[in-house]
Amino acid sequence: MLACKDNRYFPILRGRKSDIDALSKLGTQEASQVIPILILGLVDSYFWNFYEEPEDAIENAERVAGYIRRGSLQCPEILLDFTELLKRAMPEHIPHILEVLSPWALGLPVKPVLTLSGDFYSVEKLFHFFSEKYDGVSLRFCRNAFPQVLFGVVRNRVEEYIVKAPYSIVDFEQSANDFLVCSGLLKLYQSITRNKMSSEKGLVLSGTSIPSINMCDKSYGVGCIEFRRYEHVRNAEMIFPEITNVCFSDHTVFPLVNGRSITGGRKAVRYTTDHGLIFPFGPKIKIQDPDVYSNLCRMIVEDENYKGVSFSWGDSHIMECARGLISRNQTTWISAAINHHITSVVKHLRE
Repeated sequence: MLACKDNRYFPILRGRKSDIDALSKLGTQEASQVIPILILGLVDSYFWNFYEEPEDAIENAERVAGYIRRGSLQCPEILLDFTELLKRAMPEHIPHILEVLSPWALGLPVKPVLTLSGDFYSVEKLFHFFSEKYDGVSLRFCRNAFPQVLFGVVRNRVEEYIVKAPYSIVDFEQSANDFLVCSGLLKLYQSITRNKMSSEKGLVLSGTSIPSINMCDKSYGVGCIEFRRYEHVRNAEMIFPEITNVCFSDHTVFPLVNGRSITGGRKAVRYTTDHGLIFPFGPKIKIQDPDVYSNLCRMIVEDENYKGVSFSWGDSHIMECARGLISRNQTTWISAAINHHITSVVKHLRE
């Protein structure tokens, strides 16, 4: 069963070593189908927490650039979302940040993305800045941007930017009901791109409907999330059949439900299945247990949904972790989980 007409996949990742390592370990065929969106943040923690003290923006940019160069990524394009990074950077640091993350410095087909999440005017300044340096700036629309994009005074200017953007990324943020909220934006996209959009441009829909979550109240256990992974894309293709290049995107194995983590502050590993996500979990994060990640990976290997070591680098890595043969820490399982997830989605999109 074909998941969607356009089989390109746009995973939304962070500019972290774990995420970039996961991309670097993709097979050649899988990598050719993946266009990652790397959100450049300003905190060391993998999980979003902007209440932490921000580090120096130049240091952040140089570290991410190093990860990307060492990763030797084979993806046809890499989209870098500069929005949060540049909003928090000193104005005099911006030229250097853009230089170290430029296509010529990285030796890779890097293209910029800007996220519109409510503060249109600050993003508009960045848009003009990037437009002078790049041939096209992609836009990512988050939920709280929709009212002003659809009904506000900025609508006409947003229309101009969408027409020029290589990709327009609509982030449903994991809500099962957001498609109804965003259908207005899809209509806007449809009306202004008719007869104007080249075959290279695309509408990227990010989000997965999550009807249910099940967790047990134990020290160790296996929780699960049921996904309807391609529902938004299929709905868009059905309602707007003339938009033929609707692409799938998601937040890989890190969905937020009502703005909160699915694991409730427990140590956990995550594994994508054909129907959703399972997440073996252990004790609270503050409790020290050197074998916890080995135990959790063993629970995945013993689960009926485990695909086997030949499915992806991530699956092989999880098996080695379960056997205690490699380093057992959070960073390594994150890389393995993301790598497995991307491989799984790409295979579904090719079916």
